[in-house]
Amino acid sequence: MVRDLHATTTELQWIVGAYVIVFAGLLLVAGSLADRIGRKPVFLAGLAAFAAGSCWAAFSGSGGMLIAARASMGIGGAMMMPSTLAINTSMFRDGAERQRAIGVWAGTTGLGWTVPGPPRLGGRPALAA
Repeated sequence: MVRDLHATTTELQWIVGAYVIVFAGLLLVAGSLADRIGRKPVFLAGLAAFAAGSCWAAFSGSGGMLIAARASMGIGGAMMMPSTLAINTSMFRDGAERQRAIGVWAGTTGLGWTVPGPPRLGGRPALAA
């Protein structure tokens, strides 16, 4: 990435941090927005924003462009995260089913944040090109 994008050390730090900063900053706002206008529209808009940001990141040609793309992915992620839990709790009315659904949600969410494999595997197609 340093060679292809000519990224500086500062840009590399921002590439990693841009997503998390934007995600954390907008998480509560996105949850409130989902309560006001609906879970499904906010979730779908977040999914679209995340997908568009991912495509933008895949084809970014500079460190600054990749930082902006990662920040836009943070917007989408912040819109999706509270909506997924709210959709889960409304879909599963039975107590035992709801507990199981929330457990699966929490487990898969935790794996997504801790397992380093999928992000590395996601970059494979870009490296092959």
